[in-house]
Amino acid sequence: MIRNYILTVALLVFISLSVNSQTVFSTGFSGTGSNIDVKHQTCSWRINPDTTIKYIKGFVQTDFITIQNNISSITFDMNDVLTVDSILFHKQQLANSAYTRNSNIITIQLTQTLSQGVKDSIRIYYQGTPPSPSGAASGYTLSTDQSTNLKYISTLSESYEDRDWWPCKADMQDKIDSMDIFVSVPWAGTDTFWVASNGVIKDSAINGNSRLFHYKVSNPITSYLVGLSVARYNRYYRTPITIGGIKVPVVYYLLAGKPSNSYNLAVSAMDKATQLVSIYSQKYGDYPFKNEKHGYYEGLSGAEGMEHQTFSAIASNGISSVTTLAHELMHQWFGDKVSFATWNDLWLAEGFAVYGEILGAELLTGFGQTVVQKRSGVKQSAQNITDVGVWLPNNAIVNSNQIWNSSYGSSVYDRGGMIVSMLRTICGDSLYFKTMRQYTGAATLAYKTATTDTLLHYFNTTLGQDITPFFTDYVYGNGWPTYNIKYSVATGNVMELNVVNQTVTTGAASSYFRGPVVVRVQGSMVSQDTLITFFDWGNNNLSYAGNGLSAPVSGNHLYYKLSFNPVTVTFDPYAQTLANGSMILNLKIVDFTQQKSNKSAVLKLTLDENKNNAPIYIQRSSNGVDFTDLGSMLLDKNSSTINYLYTDVAPLNSLNYYRAYFYSESGQIIYSKVLSADFSLANDITIYPNPVAGQLSLKMNKANLTANYSVTITDAAGKTVLTVARKTTEVIDNIDVHTLSKGVYMISVIDDNKKAVSTATFVKE
Repeated sequence: MIRNYILTVALLVFISLSVNSQTVFSTGFSGTGSNIDVKHQTCSWRINPDTTIKYIKGFVQTDFITIQNNISSITFDMNDVLTVDSILFHKQQLANSAYTRNSNIITIQLTQTLSQGVKDSIRIYYQGTPPSPSGAASGYTLSTDQSTNLKYISTLSESYEDRDWWPCKADMQDKIDSMDIFVSVPWAGTDTFWVASNGVIKDSAINGNSRLFHYKVSNPITSYLVGLSVARYNRYYRTPITIGGIKVPVVYYLLAGKPSNSYNLAVSAMDKATQLVSIYSQKYGDYPFKNEKHGYYEGLSGAEGMEHQTFSAIASNGISSVTTLAHELMHQWFGDKVSFATWNDLWLAEGFAVYGEILGAELLTGFGQTVVQKRSGVKQSAQNITDVGVWLPNNAIVNSNQIWNSSYGSSVYDRGGMIVSMLRTICGDSLYFKTMRQYTGAATLAYKTATTDTLLHYFNTTLGQDITPFFTDYVYGNGWPTYNIKYSVATGNVMELNVVNQTVTTGAASSYFRGPVVVRVQGSMVSQDTLITFFDWGNNNLSYAGNGLSAPVSGNHLYYKLSFNPVTVTFDPYAQTLANGSMILNLKIVDFTQQKSNKSAVLKLTLDENKNNAPIYIQRSSNGVDFTDLGSMLLDKNSSTINYLYTDVAPLNSLNYYRAYFYSESGQIIYSKVLSADFSLANDITIYPNPVAGQLSLKMNKANLTANYSVTITDAAGKTVLTVARKTTEVIDNIDVHTLSKGVYMISVIDDNKKAVSTATFVKE
């Protein structure tokens, strides 16, 4: 059902009947019919919209099989405002004293005690004016079309309003195996009224001033999905669509008397949505009611759309909305074919129907929205509700108002839709749709019911991993997480990801959300674009996901070999999960060097191929321990690599120590190694590289060389470790220092007159 747009407030009182220890076939909220299995129902009604009051008259015959021994009474859901004319059992009218009414339940005492396994039937003749809308659902409504002033009667029974207009066993787990629906309406020589209802129309016989419509329902159906509308209709019989080798009739009923343009818009939208019957069939298995029909009819009060089985009812403000039509169509698989077992699991219908809208935007050309627009809107709506999950506790399903006029009434839609999106994200398309076809096609589920645990079981089986924690946090829990994800790229385009932290919304039941994380990675070319999905189990355990789910990997690090160099990395840009987040660039320092130039220290920091958006600072020290900031390094825009430069134009007239640092987005300080440069003498001397591993190069000003000289290297303790003699005519290029131990060394140039020409320090790596 598309969520309500007409809401009133009232309190409906329900009682939960306890049942004995014998086998029961009822988990309906009222507990009626717990001793029988409903097999077939024949409904016969007289309905006339052209009256001042909405009225219904007729009978409902229930054919059943007993599932307990010693049955002496049967109960049904039936609103107290409806009057019982008579009740037939074994073709005999029961005495008025044979039945009692209490809290919208009718209890019928049988004239014969039935044993288990007996086939029998009972017929209730009744009439009355169904109650006015008492909350989020309208039940049975007499409406007037605002554009034509023509009246029509329609029904909307979700969640508990089926009993408002017909006696039934309101229990999704005991579906009605088949139905015959007869509706008699006034006939005035033209198509005065036409009837829209479930299943296949078998006859519409005219008898004097009446016309009797007969619909046959041959697939199991729940009582709240039984629907009808009596109105003056323009009928559109479209080209049948072929599903699984069967030609499926396609029918639209639109309220008569409107401008032709409104019909053109509506039929065009319905034809567009009907294309999804084939598309959804490919994804989720054949259209479930291909042996009956597919269609839409206008005429609904209380909601924009309602997924009446085989024939969805659409309000006038929704008949041209492909989104609404797609939503109700998806319900034919989720809600109609596989129904939720109790109202606790309502999200199994509405969540998948909302995802049907998303899938329509993804797969249907001309849907009207892109898939990202649609999914982003659903995600935003889901995040606006932080107080509840999607599974409804018992105190939230007492009546329709409790369900639909609460946060749950929205959460089952949007949060439910995002949970389905996350399941697909975890599995990847192939495994997701395979699982869904198994779920909708299983003999234990098809045309029967499921629970949240049923769905979980199917995904656990497919994935080979138990994702109960995901269901705990997202299905049963409330709120959502925000991530900080750190990434880096090593040689060979190997991307490393790890979770820095996760925060959760205020009031969330879970302190940590276990679920999927999606990261988009783009290169410099349009074709270089990929999505990475992983599953966060918490406690530093991650799994590769998106094409199945790997066993958890400890250590909080995952590695991905990419075919291109990443340029841009973003968190869940396509809104595939409920999580928000940001990507933290884990910068790696490739090198940090310094050179003397015109009595200045030129410092260069080289980063890896990632970009940096934070400032990089230079610090200086006179002792290598106590550092103070000098300023910020500037990006060298003329370099093909990521180089940041800083020139210290006024170094200390002594030994200078330098280091660079920056802050990661998580607030962590990243330091470079420490370099040193000696400016204690004014004489020009340049040592490079510094630090040095093997060959040390010296460059000096020859003007300062007046005699032969020697180069002496001493360690930090003042011990001479190497001496090289040179003549003034010689140019010092390289000195082999690879045999020296790691550490800081002093290098001195002294001429034969014992005059110090220059002194400097270097670091041996």
